[in-house]
Amino acid sequence: MIFLLFLIATSTAGHYDRSGSQHRITWGRGNSHTSAVFGIGPVNVTAVVEHKARLPCTVRNLGHKDVSWIRQRDLHILTVATYTYTTDDRFKVYHQPGTEQWDLDISSVTFRDAGVYDCQVSTSPKASLPITLNVLGVQQAIIQGPKEVYIQTGSTISLSCKVSAGAHIVGNIRWLHGSNTLNYSSSRGGISMEVEKTPDST
Repeated sequence: MIFLLFLIATSTAGHYDRSGSQHRITWGRGNSHTSAVFGIGPVNVTAVVEHKARLPCTVRNLGHKDVSWIRQRDLHILTVATYTYTTDDRFKVYHQPGTEQWDLDISSVTFRDAGVYDCQVSTSPKASLPITLNVLGVQQAIIQGPKEVYIQTGSTISLSCKVSAGAHIVGNIRWLHGSNTLNYSSSRGGISMEVEKTPDST
């Protein structure tokens, strides 16, 4: 009788199903209201060295469980809930009370930060969602053409800039006039930016 009960307890202690578009963790038996689900999101994140990286993790129906972030390289526990367990103050959890978002923020990323990080829920056994961080080096933007261009007032000028960092930084490209960032939606009008992607540059 004792052996039979042990088998039942073991078989119903927990289930982790990674199939489908969501990742579901279920503990107990027949208790759908106690299920936790990893939300849909990217599992690969790319950041540029010395910039901030945010590793996303959304957990629905968390209940009283805790969310932790583990670095797979050395199995170091970086955070538990909103608490940080590392002396490296570049790591912190981004969580707004009442939300299901438990993202890991890493400021001023280095090449050593690249690797796999687990967003882990304190079920028994533990269940986790691995997120891979890729770190790229800082790339130089090169304005093509002559350094000086003379045009008549009211004429149109087209300037080209080549950036070899890849498509992931397109949203961060800015043009500056002196120290002022050009505003493409200003009332002045007449300023626009077009992006052409190639296999090795933008």
